[in-house]
Amino acid sequence: MGIKSLIVADGLGWVGEWYNMTGDASDYVIDQIPGWTTPEAVAFKDEFTKRCGHRAQPSSAGLAYDEANFFIKVLQQALQDTGELTSASIFKTGQEKMWTGQLTFTEGILMKEYKFTTDTLPDMVVGQGAFVFPVIQYFGGWARPSG
Repeated sequence: MGIKSLIVADGLGWVGEWYNMTGDASDYVIDQIPGWTTPEAVAFKDEFTKRCGHRAQPSSAGLAYDEANFFIKVLQQALQDTGELTSASIFKTGQEKMWTGQLTFTEGILMKEYKFTTDTLPDMVVGQGAFVFPVIQYFGGWARPSG
């Protein structure tokens, strides 16, 4: 039909084998996905790829790693505050400390800080220095900043 278009995706690169499934059809696709931007993130990506045998993706590997560690921090805080780990103690810690921004996570490999506030619930604080998914564009199976 001669119609030129640009594909805008949300999550194409979330799965490790996305390029094997799409090939060159993904060239020029615009997506939103975090990147491996720090030395710690690159080291994690390389170790993940070596151990698992497939290319680590920021969403399916990096965010899962960060959010699991944030959850562990919540569990540790609940145990410290109440002396026990129960559904009630975990929920109380989440509600009183995590949801209010008193308990944040800054040891992640993808984002500088994972933080909630009463104004942002059920979402995290988003923006520069917080939770953000930059816009990228794919070429040959690799993401490049869009712009």
